[in-house]
This record gives sequence, C-alpha cells and structure tokens, in this order.
Amino acid sequence: MKRISILLFILSIFIQTGKSQDATNIVAILCGQTSVFDIGSGCQTNLDKVSDMVEDIGNVLDIDVNIITVSGRDYTKDNILSQLNGLELDNPESTIVIFYGTGHGFNYQNEASQFAFLGAHPSRRQLSASEFHEFGLSLELEIHNILMRKNPRLLITLGEACNNVIALDAPQTLLSEGLEWIPMSPNSDRFERYRELFLDMQGDVISTSSRYGEYSWIDTTATGGGVWTNQFLMAFNDAVSSSESANWEDIFDTAQASTREATTGMKIPQNPVYDMNWVGTPMELDENPQKKSKPKGKPPKVKLEDSGYIAPKVKIIQYDKTSNDQ
Repeated sequence: MKRISILLFILSIFIQTGKSQDATNIVAILCGQTSVFDIGSGCQTNLDKVSDMVEDIGNVLDIDVNIITVSGRDYTKDNILSQLNGLELDNPESTIVIFYGTGHGFNYQNEASQFAFLGAHPSRRQLSASEFHEFGLSLELEIHNILMRKNPRLLITLGEACNNVIALDAPQTLLSEGLEWIPMSPNSDRFERYRELFLDMQGDVISTSSRYGEYSWIDTTATGGGVWTNQFLMAFNDAVSSSESANWEDIFDTAQASTREATTGMKIPQNPVYDMNWVGTPMELDENPQKKSKPKGKPPKVKLEDSGYIAPKVKIIQYDKTSNDQ
C-alpha cells in the first residue's frame, strides 16, 4: 500500500509539472499615441505589426496570448499605469510579459534614465514644463520596474519614441527610484527558435529606439511605421526563420546596426540601446559596453517646440517574403 501511495505521489508531481509547463502564456501590453496629428498613423502601424508578431508567437508555440491595447483617446499616463498596476499574473513563473510603447518621447537633461520617457498624452506633442512632469512616463523607472515587480518568467520592454533632451530636470520622485509582419506556418525550425527565445529564457530585457539625446524616426504612411520597430521585427523574423539557434542579443545587435544604417542621412542618426539580464547566467566582463554607454560630448541643444520632430519621408528596408518562405 505504501508503495502504491508513493507511486501516486510521484505521478501527481509529474502531472502538476506538466500542467505548469503547459500553462505558459503571453501577456502583451501595447500602447500607442495613435491620435496625435503628426505621427498617429505611424504609431497605429507599429501597433498592428507588433500585435501580429505576438499572435504569431502564440500560434507557433500553441500557448495562450492576451493582448491589452491602450491607444487613441485612452493613451494617457494614468490609463497606462492603471493597466500595469492592475495586472495580475495567475502563474508568474509561467508568464511572458511584453510591453511595447510607441509615440512622442523625450528625456531629461540630468539623464535620470538612458531609456526614453513616453509623452503619454493622446493628442499633444508640445507640453509645458509642468505637463512634461505630468504626462512623462519612464520606460525604465516606471513601466519596466512596475512589471518587474510582477515577477514574470520573461519580461520584454520595448519603446519606439524620441529620446531627445529637453531643458528640464527629472522629477525628484523618479530620481529616488517598411516591414509587414507575415505569419508563417509553425514549421519545426520556427518552433525551436521561438522555444529558445521565449520558453528557455528567464529574465528581462529593456530597449528603446534611440540613445539619450537622439530622435527616433518614423514613416507615417500606412505601411511604414518606426524605423527601429521595422528593423527589430526584421531582425526577429530572420532569427526565428533560421535553422541556426536564436538569441536575443543577436536580434537587438542586428536591429541596432540596421537602424543606425537606415538613418545615416537623417538630422541625427539613430542608435537604439538595450540592456538584458538573464536568470542563471554568471557575472562576466562586458567586452562591448557601447550599446549601453552615454553618447560622447554634450547632448544636442534642442528647442522645446522641436522635441517631436519627425522625418516626412524615411527609407524603410522592405520585408522580402520570398527569402523567408524558402
């Protein structure tokens, strides 16, 4: 009888473990300043492309996906924070959380964070000093940190926004703290690549589309969207379509280099930055700290009224479907 009880106990553990693995799910919070007069359409394009990417991941891995969208007139700091603070994860150890924000952005002159602040107002790009404090939402100090406290298995925080400097210091409260996504069939290689990136990894990643003091360029046409968003999605799609193992560092490095190349002819070339921390990896010397370093020299002097400057036309490297369907 004892032997049978032991076997039943072991079987119950096995079943529970299997259920825990099967319960892996994705929660994606996608926020966009889609109602603003100048870049709203480009932000909507960004949201559509990232949403398609998230749904494809869920389809290939056969896991549940919950997409929460905050856009249009609802795109406010209070609404975004409400979604973040109210987020409850039933099984944090089995949950992948993805945050993506797109809209006008800025940074403070005392560089409270190297990552951009979203100007979380539904329709305005020009704000007074007090309004910058009221509507400014830090990708790192607020969004990423709030989601980190939810203890998800994997957290990916992405921001497509300008990171140019305004002549204001950050509030003391913070200082104290052309590609169109085409879903593919779930072939074995694609499943393995998704497994490597989402099921085998545990930790967090944060990235913003431009370095401290820089603009982020966007194409407002229906098929355009942000330069960095397009380059990131292209790098991601190439990685998961390959027969070679995929890793996040290669994806972000590729997106970083191609974004820089695509914006060479712009007023200020764009250099995305990222930082990642994986659970279970040993401490090591970073041989290439450039991706996280401050730009050399003083930040460019930018007038407040120019803080949302965009390019009327941006060259977007187009997605070549044939190269990935073979």
